[in-house]
Amino acid sequence: MPRFYHFQPTKLAEIVTASLEQQTLHNSTDTYALVEDVITRIAAAYPETRVRTDFRDRDEWMWNNAGGAMGSMFIVHASITE
Repeated sequence: MPRFYHFQPTKLAEIVTASLEQQTLHNSTDTYALVEDVITRIAAAYPETRVRTDFRDRDEWMWNNAGGAMGSMFIVHASITE
């Protein structure tokens, strides 16, 4: 029977905060480095979960048109149970 691992909002907030603090510490405005750091930290915090990490591949991005706003997004993790 498979085990399901759910992302914890508080843990995700800690990950994002740590990445933002590191960016601020190094006075960096490199958004690619920030996203890469967040994804790396998520993958490390949840090793049992499959996390997509190749966000620089534009073929992996999806278009989104919701509520009159259109944009593209990279899905790090999707689950029908979460």
